[in-house]
Amino acid sequence: MQHHVLTQRGMEQLRELWHWYQRNKNPRHRLRKRSIGIGGVTTAAVEGKIVQVHSEAEGDGIYNCYEKIVNATKWIDEAGSDKLVDTWINIKVYKRNDTVSWGGTRYRSIHNNNQNNEPPNVVWWEEIEYLEVLNLLENDPEETYKECLAEGDRLKIWSITDNVKNKQWVGIPMSGSFVRMAKTTQDAPADTKITANLIGNDGVEITAGLGSGIDVYCNIRGTHNLDVSLPLLKDDDDILVMNIQGKWWCLETFNVGQTWKAYCKVAAGAAATIVCYLDTDGTGIQITVNCSIAGGGNLNAAVPRLADGDMIIVSKMGDDWYGPLFNASQDCS
Repeated sequence: MQHHVLTQRGMEQLRELWHWYQRNKNPRHRLRKRSIGIGGVTTAAVEGKIVQVHSEAEGDGIYNCYEKIVNATKWIDEAGSDKLVDTWINIKVYKRNDTVSWGGTRYRSIHNNNQNNEPPNVVWWEEIEYLEVLNLLENDPEETYKECLAEGDRLKIWSITDNVKNKQWVGIPMSGSFVRMAKTTQDAPADTKITANLIGNDGVEITAGLGSGIDVYCNIRGTHNLDVSLPLLKDDDDILVMNIQGKWWCLETFNVGQTWKAYCKVAAGAAATIVCYLDTDGTGIQITVNCSIAGGGNLNAAVPRLADGDMIIVSKMGDDWYGPLFNASQDCS
């Protein structure tokens, strides 16, 4: 019988073949890393995160965020439940330095074999800083910057390396539409912008903190202000807004108003003025309308005789409102 002796090179080839088999016997190991293009730069595929905004961070377009994870039990839910939850799982065993989010705060595990210890149990967890994330829709913000996102908004994020080799987090918002609802907090001012509060993801007006007190800039035909433009905004109106590079814009186009409809709040009284609701009876802005009466006198002795709820056409000159011409009534004998 002839015996064959493997050379050193043959042993190396056999060893390489064995390693190849170990790597490829499991189908998951046959998956290769793909390259993806981000902003014109090709980079190795990375695993992203989903995060939720906690607050604004230092720097325009930068937000403090914490991780969220898909809730498997809500995957097929059809009752409108939130499909994302904080990342701490009571049955999972955490190692030292593992990080989680719970109650809107980030924590790091202090020990190994950390299980069933709900944060903020200080024996097992220490509170850590939030992830600082750049919203890529605010990568080149306006000088008159105002945050695009509100507390509770969510982003899909991934890590990149900046120009001095620091690891940074960047992301794209994933909370509904880039168009948002807002509620005005003042009547139309003598300006081209109006203050408003964003409506949060829960449908509730944000009255404090991130998302409140934003300046909304408006497109007005001609060089005029909102207080002489149509539609005439009032406090607590709903408007659609969009943030473009850190500046909020109203999606409504405004026109210079020459005349408006007004509805009498009261019947004509012993004066040449009357209080009216502008645009909408009962809920519009209350204005005092000055009326000219041919022959002199008061509105309660003029025709047409105004009653509560009657509609008249009014115009604004400067800060004052003016109504139509009335005629003094004559007693019949």
